[in-house]
Amino acid sequence: MFLSHHAQRGLSLIELMIAMLIGCFLILGVTQIFIDNKRNYLFQQSQAANQENSRFTLLVLDQELAKTGYRRTPSTPFETAFAATAASKECPAFGAGQTVQLSEDNGICLRYQPRYPGDTDCLGNKAGNVPTTPYTNAPPITEKLALNENGELVCSRNGQSAILVKGIADIRFELGTGPEEERVIKGYSTKPSSDATIRSVRYKALMASEQARLRTDDASKVLDDWKALLSKEEQGSLAKADQGRLYQIAVGNITLRNLMP
Repeated sequence: MFLSHHAQRGLSLIELMIAMLIGCFLILGVTQIFIDNKRNYLFQQSQAANQENSRFTLLVLDQELAKTGYRRTPSTPFETAFAATAASKECPAFGAGQTVQLSEDNGICLRYQPRYPGDTDCLGNKAGNVPTTPYTNAPPITEKLALNENGELVCSRNGQSAILVKGIADIRFELGTGPEEERVIKGYSTKPSSDATIRSVRYKALMASEQARLRTDDASKVLDDWKALLSKEEQGSLAKADQGRLYQIAVGNITLRNLMP
């Protein structure tokens, strides 16, 4: 029996086009699922990294700032333990007895005496010649904590520097002041008066994800809230480095117990 001349052999053009169309929809669906899952994964990872960096930043700052004004002999007057010094590459000049002040690049400088022989500074270096005899004063250490242009919290001392934390878009410090004979804080300022008694440090850091273009739109309430604290020039600089990153604000406050009455 012979097949008819008009019998179908294989797929028709219409059937082939329909099959290709269905296949394209399936490929697009699978691709979109992959893209969404990857974006969600990067979003979660970046948020987790911001949280981890926030905790680590608070830990590092509390650890370093707590050293401010430490004297190996508590009975020694601050003016004797911390003599006046000229301005250096890292920090402005310190008056006699002054142990903490803010720098012009939004950093903070602090002075303290090493606790024991072998004590290290924020660079991990030994403090120097520290007497083995207790209750004996030692030459003070001066450190600076500030943010560099790469978004890294850096400790600087004697012309050397070391990176402490990465992933920070901006950081701000404020000094808390109070009455000389009372354990209270009356207010915070970036420019306290020269005769003000400093009791604490308040700081806030804007953490930024390493991965860019993670937001679905240009809006970021966290970033907008932070910009409200800045000048127009600072806002423009922060906007250039944005590129759709994720942000989180870390806030801390530490009482400088060595400076309390």
